[in-house]
Amino acid sequence: MKYESFALRIEPSSGGSYAVSVQSPQGEGQGTFQVLRSSEPPWAEAESGPGRAGESRELDTPLSTREAPALDIGKELFRSLFRDEAANLFHACLGSLRGQHQGLRINISIDPRRPELAPLQKLPWELLCRPETEDFLCLSRRTPVVRSLEAHRERRPVIARPRRLRILVVAASPTDCSSLAVARERTNLEEAWKGQEKSVEIVFLERGGLEEMRQALLAAPFHILHFMGHGKFDNESSEGALVFERCDGIGQSFEGRRLAQMLHDFKSLRLVILNACHTAEAVGMHGPNPFAGVASSLVMGGVPAVVAMSGPVSDLAAVAFSRTFYQRLAAGDPIEAAVTEGRLAIQRTEPGDGAWATPALFLRSSDGRLFAPRSTIWARRAALLMGFAVALALVWALAAGWLRERHTAEVMRLTNDGIGLLKLGRKEEARRALRSALDIDPGNAAALGNLAAVEMQLGDDEAALVHLQAAVRAAPEEAIHHYNLGNLLARKKRYEEALSSLRRAVEIDPSYANAYNELGNVYLELDRPAEARKAFEAGLSHDPTLAKLHKNLARAALAEGHPEEAILHLEAALPLYSPAELAGKAEATYWLAVAKAAAGRAKDACAALQEFELLSPGPLSPLAKEAALLAKNQRCTPWP
Repeated sequence: MKYESFALRIEPSSGGSYAVSVQSPQGEGQGTFQVLRSSEPPWAEAESGPGRAGESRELDTPLSTREAPALDIGKELFRSLFRDEAANLFHACLGSLRGQHQGLRINISIDPRRPELAPLQKLPWELLCRPETEDFLCLSRRTPVVRSLEAHRERRPVIARPRRLRILVVAASPTDCSSLAVARERTNLEEAWKGQEKSVEIVFLERGGLEEMRQALLAAPFHILHFMGHGKFDNESSEGALVFERCDGIGQSFEGRRLAQMLHDFKSLRLVILNACHTAEAVGMHGPNPFAGVASSLVMGGVPAVVAMSGPVSDLAAVAFSRTFYQRLAAGDPIEAAVTEGRLAIQRTEPGDGAWATPALFLRSSDGRLFAPRSTIWARRAALLMGFAVALALVWALAAGWLRERHTAEVMRLTNDGIGLLKLGRKEEARRALRSALDIDPGNAAALGNLAAVEMQLGDDEAALVHLQAAVRAAPEEAIHHYNLGNLLARKKRYEEALSSLRRAVEIDPSYANAYNELGNVYLELDRPAEARKAFEAGLSHDPTLAKLHKNLARAALAEGHPEEAILHLEAALPLYSPAELAGKAEATYWLAVAKAAAGRAKDACAALQEFELLSPGPLSPLAKEAALLAKNQRCTPWP
């Protein structure tokens, strides 16, 4: 698998919401994120019992049966995160994937310097679920979800893939804790790498103690550290901790912060596996450091990749995950795909309880690679085996690949520059940047689509139409280009052509709420309110938080002669508009006045018109004339 990154950076904002910045292969965007009404993962509150097989790898916190279905939480979380520009970019990126070996890494990025962001670390991001298909992103190799904490320290230098991968396994099973199947997990590790002894060496510590682990790390370089045992939160320090073994066999808690300090100097260490409960959890708002979970401490301490558990995990699930995860790594899978296969193994072991979402993957590197490829070594070997001519051809091939990658990166940079300049209102500069991108790659759909947006803002709809048609030809399976083409055709009153494009957009991506909205608007323009209603209702089934869908469904109800129904839809729409969407809120308020007038509620209609005037003052409002005429008909006084 080869992954492209879809990065969502979440930052504080006003009004109880969060700002979301998106960086993706199809461009950049902005959005908002509202904390879920029910943000606890299914395993948050628990009772031990027969619902889980085997012992749990946690202390002081019993295992759970779910209070809220994982499916409902995942769909609500998806709708809250993927809205407006974020949703459009996600659909565009997903549609651009070619072949079964391409994937889109969903990277949730949080700044640990902002304590107010700590509650986001506790959200079950691994449950993200597309509402229209009920597909969990994490259960597909094509859409893994990873977590990223912006550790403000130098990155460990990338090292070439070692000729022999060395794994240090620390199995801690203190006598004063419940026993674990560490022997079985050890057997699974050995079987996963069986037959690869020349390329992989696994070192098992005789006792899971801190001193033994430190001495082993000092004795020789290791690339992977695997801990199997118990995890917990230390009540005195308010920090996440692992439980090691003392010399007398009794458990010894060791906080994640101190473990990060212990591992900091071992630069060869690329991956830490924490097969213990609650190791991915953050403490939340308690204690002096709200990001003091074990995994987050290791990531901020510089470890490039950490796999940890965000809640309790049964012994059977832990063993199943570990066995499959290492088998896939041994088979050559990237870490994201190996974690996905580990989740599926848990699902097979414990079907239906959401335990597969417990593992969490933290990455520091932008591309998810643990090691750099040994390209130069491959070239030397080719030269020795095949002679100078073959080696020279390989050099040319590598150079051509490097040039292609450089061109791709330059096209992406110029496209992102164009998007940024457009947002700043520097339209001519944005046009030049996007044209430069197309000089390098004339068929780049993202550059074509964004250049069309620039041309539309500059008033050249014909040029925009040419670019959008080219974007559709370049990427016929990307819904966003059909959506944008349909929008422009509708703007030019070429409604039948617009219908064709918008229908294709929702055919490619059945969850495309914005496309359903524009499809319904075109039906309204063609005086086909029943079909418009179906389009708006389909959009709301995928995104009930999209205010304009409620507003336009009200317009369809008005066209069908149902003003009271329209009032209900408009009253549902108004609270959904953000403070930045004043124009949309003003338009919905105008339609509320129209609906109340149609229902014979003149006084209420006048009150809504006064509210409209406050939201959209002045004669330049697109609806100012219609509002003034309605006020006159309803005998609203006084009226500007």
